[in-house]
Amino acid sequence: MAEDAIDGQQLGHLIVTPGGCGEQNMIHMTPTVIAVHYLDHSEQWEKLGIGKRQEAVDLIKKGYTTQLTYRQPNKAFAAYQSRKSSTWPTAYVVKVFSLATNLIAIDSEVICGAVKWLILEKQRPDGVFQEDSPVGQLQMTGGLNDAEEKDVSLTAFVLIALQEAKDICEGQINSLGGSINKAGDFIQAHYMNLKRPYAVAIAGYALAQLGKLEGPLLNTFLNAATDKNRWEEPGQRLYTIEATSYALLALLLLKDFDSIPPVVRWLNEQRYYGDHVLKSQVQGYLGDHDATMSILDISMMTGFAPDTADLKQLASGTDTYISKFELENKPSSNKNTLIIYLDDISHDQEDCISFKVHQFFNVGLIQPGAVKVYSYYNLGEQPTSGLRSEGPKVL
Repeated sequence: MAEDAIDGQQLGHLIVTPGGCGEQNMIHMTPTVIAVHYLDHSEQWEKLGIGKRQEAVDLIKKGYTTQLTYRQPNKAFAAYQSRKSSTWPTAYVVKVFSLATNLIAIDSEVICGAVKWLILEKQRPDGVFQEDSPVGQLQMTGGLNDAEEKDVSLTAFVLIALQEAKDICEGQINSLGGSINKAGDFIQAHYMNLKRPYAVAIAGYALAQLGKLEGPLLNTFLNAATDKNRWEEPGQRLYTIEATSYALLALLLLKDFDSIPPVVRWLNEQRYYGDHVLKSQVQGYLGDHDATMSILDISMMTGFAPDTADLKQLASGTDTYISKFELENKPSSNKNTLIIYLDDISHDQEDCISFKVHQFFNVGLIQPGAVKVYSYYNLGEQPTSGLRSEGPKVL
């Protein structure tokens, strides 16, 4: 039955090389972890070729090692070492690392240190988990990217992560059980008043894990479904898929075998193996919202190099315009490549970053450079413009 659910041959694109900032690294590590779990259970590795599993496991190891570089002194995680620790990414790391513990060697202190930080630093007395340092790329948080009923949704997300880590950390953190119960009580107290199907679904799954999704709460959960097969967020197809997936997990825990089949059928109808949905999301995002965590990839003109003092000032001055920069020298072509990381780019206003460039030698015919601007999380989308010299000036 598992083998018929998803053809393993179609999952090769999920096994990708992790890297980048802390958020980007986890975005790439997660599908590999999930793919390995599924292909192990469905015994379909032969469809991807001999050695593919070891390759995938090696990539998970790389993702784990890379993520440790973004571990803060307080044991939490952030997109960069220079950023404040963030609740959602830390809980996300806890969840994914917990899933990966049976695939690679993961230090339990890494997981449990993050759990302890979440409990001691981010959980209020009433059980709710708070976020004081928002995620750079809001789209990676899925349906949580909405202020409405966020206290319940975020608390449910963290609670699900704590449940994943419970077997690993309950011997090291005496307060873990109490923290889980407080979070569950908070969600339970607010559940009947939830309006968003997404919040109902994710919170319902968190309650189902605790055995608390019953009676009137269960009725609220089931009544939030559209046509008894999906928990629909109007105009948000990806959020609807995510919410319905959480709901299905809850139904599986409840062993509600009457409600499960139509939900599974609906999710199967939404299945995609390529980038169609991703492209649709990108188009809407670029048109309607400011771009977050973006990159300028600047191929300098032959014989020119940027003024690094100016760039350092842009990255660390009183008014910080860029997050960081990297300079790659290519002696073979006498060209430099400058990578600038930006926290955000306005979608309706012009942004200008000014810095000096230096010409180190004259070239008879200066070859044009190029500037690519793209989202850190959608590297395939690369609008390109030319860069030419018009005499000594500020770029």
